[in-house]
Amino acid sequence: APALAEPPASAAPPPAPAAPEAPAFEGPGLELRAGLGYYEAANVGVTWRINARHAVGLLAGSNFGVPQTAVNTLGLDWRYIERKLAGFESAFLVRALSWTAVDDLYRWKLLSAQVGGSFSRPIGPRTSVALDATLVRTFVLESDRKQDQAFGNPQEWNLSACLSISHRVAGW
Repeated sequence: APALAEPPASAAPPPAPAAPEAPAFEGPGLELRAGLGYYEAANVGVTWRINARHAVGLLAGSNFGVPQTAVNTLGLDWRYIERKLAGFESAFLVRALSWTAVDDLYRWKLLSAQVGGSFSRPIGPRTSVALDATLVRTFVLESDRKQDQAFGNPQEWNLSACLSISHRVAGW
């Protein structure tokens, strides 16, 4: 009977399978966030994941005077993370947004309450992209009319959308 050939001694063993990546946002941690939103403007912020279900965030934004109305925002939000479905994490979102809007006609100080949802998806081991969609109720805190030609009010009810990217910088 013919003898079986043995593999050469220099043959390397097959590579070991890669270790599975840990989910991007499991458990408590701190995330840096940057985004663009209809009410939030170009914004940056920080989110503290209290646990796997709750997160609070702080954001500040500006539209840098583009188009003609200068908008500056400061917001605080809370997310109740619901579930993961098809790679997306869904959350119930509540946000309070204090903001100013200044144009040729008015100087406004406003407060908006936002309620809606957030859908996020990991795009890396520590990075995620999110879309927030909310119903917005705006209250005028202060209004300074800078002319006598026109009279207006901001919309009381509206919809908002914000697209953001988060990067986890610390976990514990």
